Amino acid sequence: MQSGGSNSNKAYGNKKKTRKPKRETVGLESQDVEEVVDLDLEESESVSSDLLTFTSENAPKSIGDITAILDQQKPDPKRVAKRKSIASLSPPDTENKKKLVKFYLKRGKAASRVGKTLQQIEDFKKAEQISRTAKSLKLRIEALKRLSGAQFLAGNWGASIKIRQKILKIFERKKIGRNAVRWRAILVSDYARMGKFAAAEKQMRLIEQRLKNFPKKANWQRDKQKIQAMASRAKANLLDSQRKFQKAENLYKSSLSFLQAATSGKESLILRDSIKAELANNLMHQGRWIEAEIQAREALINSLSRAGKYSTETTANLLLMADVIGGQGRFKDAIILSEAAVEILKSLGLGNDVLPLNRAQKILAIAYFNSGDIEKSLKIFDEIEIAIGSRKKRFDAILVRDITWHLAMLLGDRHEKALPLLKRAVELRRKGRKGG
Repeated sequence: MQSGGSNSNKAYGNKKKTRKPKRETVGLESQDVEEVVDLDLEESESVSSDLLTFTSENAPKSIGDITAILDQQKPDPKRVAKRKSIASLSPPDTENKKKLVKFYLKRGKAASRVGKTLQQIEDFKKAEQISRTAKSLKLRIEALKRLSGAQFLAGNWGASIKIRQKILKIFERKKIGRNAVRWRAILVSDYARMGKFAAAEKQMRLIEQRLKNFPKKANWQRDKQKIQAMASRAKANLLDSQRKFQKAENLYKSSLSFLQAATSGKESLILRDSIKAELANNLMHQGRWIEAEIQAREALINSLSRAGKYSTETTANLLLMADVIGGQGRFKDAIILSEAAVEILKSLGLGNDVLPLNRAQKILAIAYFNSGDIEKSLKIFDEIEIAIGSRKKRFDAILVRDITWHLAMLLGDRHEKALPLLKRAVELRRKGRKGG
């Protein structure tokens, strides 16, 4: 028996998909607000000096090629120790609010990289609170962005959206229109993934009105292709969520075309590969598995080249590849890639209750289920349940809503446990259809 993809009740091989678009979308950095110095713990610290530059000749062509590249890169114990040290620092004895904001941002980021999820959120909350009176727009924006991302990864999507709305209001108040468009685009994607289509469509209309007569100012023209790419991508996310896959596909491809004409830079490359990953998901919905694999493979190769093995972007792309090849019935390869992603996330120090790890474990459990190993699948599902069983919303989202878990329990002779949870799943689905 085969069962669903990573976020769905999909049956592999079945052309009618019920998958919802996944992947959190990271917005572009503000180009109107300076980067915060000494804040990012060496933003590219996950990148080792021996990263490969892939060409058409040496790009990995098989799953074995990919795993061989992964095996070449090992975690740096000194770097891990540095993160733990920073995460354990005490606040400086100072009343300088800018220094305090920088401290909590730096400590919060270190905490996120050693699996201290709750500390990460609390540190970013403190940074955000202090930034209100620190008289620094760049620190204020950075604190809000960090807190928003932390809340999103923790599964607190409502809280994350409220913070992103604050960021949008700041840019509107400061009349920084380019960044206002970008953050509207991020909100379109957020609302769409939560099923709040009216809110998403409202933001999309405002974007389209703003771009109808594209401003002739030099800074707008400089970023024109990036802005158009983000707007097209947001509309594609909305259409994907509404299951209008063909229209969404066209817009994803338009976004990629815009980025080809954009100035090169790290943020453009990250955006490009995020769109490729979303296009792969879209093509899977349409049952076009080979085309999906091409996009997923390119996104994975690019993230390996740019960010290395120890990157949440790379793990997300590994899981996407696992999803694609699992959909083709290549369950052994899907297990290999999923296990690699779980191992990487654990080596990054993510706690057992951190959302990216929970999702990766779920994809691995599904891969084992589809391969026929019900016992191994249930063992991994049990690990997830132990980690998040007390967190009702996360428990419902990751496990209760997924048909694979219920099927695994039924086939594993856990009928007494499975039946009431299956009833709960039906209730959640009915509420979702009613907008509840």
